[in-house]
Amino acid sequence: MKLGAALAMIAPIAVAAQSGLTPASLKASGLNYESEVTALYLGDFANARMQPEGNAYAFLLNEYINAFSRRCPAQLPANKVEIMATRCVRETVTRDGWGTEISRTCSQSETYGTGRLADPALLRISSNLEAKQSREILGSIIPNGNDPAATARRMTDIALAAKGDMDALLGQNSCSSAALKRFQANLERFGTGQAPLQLANKATLASTRGGTAYVKSDYGKLVDALIRENARGWMMNRYVGGSVSGVSVASTDAAG
Repeated sequence: MKLGAALAMIAPIAVAAQSGLTPASLKASGLNYESEVTALYLGDFANARMQPEGNAYAFLLNEYINAFSRRCPAQLPANKVEIMATRCVRETVTRDGWGTEISRTCSQSETYGTGRLADPALLRISSNLEAKQSREILGSIIPNGNDPAATARRMTDIALAAKGDMDALLGQNSCSSAALKRFQANLERFGTGQAPLQLANKATLASTRGGTAYVKSDYGKLVDALIRENARGWMMNRYVGGSVSGVSVASTDAAG
C-alpha cells in the first residue's frame, strides 16, 4: 500500500474519534481551575479567564507537563525531550557585625536533567513563560513602585491553586483519551496564539453551565462562600469568614 493511501485511511479514523467529543468528555470536576480548564478544552479561549503570557496559564502548563511526564510517558511523541531544571550550587550569605545572617542569595546555579521527558512544543512555551516570570520577579525587586512581597504572594497563591490540578485531571482522564488530546492541543494553541479547536456543536463555557434568571438574594453569602473557597490557596493571608459586607447588584444582562 502506498503511503498516501495509508494516510488517507488513518485520517478519517482520527477525525471520527475527535468528532464524538462532547462537553462532558473531559472530566475536570473539583479542580481549582475547573472553569479555565473546561474553557480551554471547549476552545472557548475568550472566556478562559487567562492570558497566554499570564502566570495562571504558565503554572497550569508547567503542572500539565510534569504530570503528563509522570503519568503518561508512553503517550509522549517520538521527538520527546528531557525536562531540564536549575538548582543552586553556591550561596552567598551576608551577616551583620554580630554575625547574624541578614540575607542569603544564590551566587552560582547549574542546569541539570531531571530524567523525565516531555513534549518539546509544550516545553518551549513553558520555558519562554518561565523566563518572563523571572523578569517579572526581578522587576519587582528593583524599585519601581511595586511591592516585592505582594508580587511574591500573588504568584505563590496562583501556584498553590494550580498545584495538583493537572495531576488530578490526568487521574480523571485516560492518558490516551481523545478528550485529553483535545485539551492538550488547545493548551498549546492558547499559548502560541493559534485559533482554538472547537467541538462540533460549538459549545462554550456559558452554554455548558446553562443560565438562570436573576432572583433577588443574599449575594453577600455567595461572595463570602466564593472567597472562602479561593482562600484555601492563599499562603500568606487568612480570610475572616463572614467579613463580606455591602454587596449589591448594580446591573443585570439581557437574560437577567
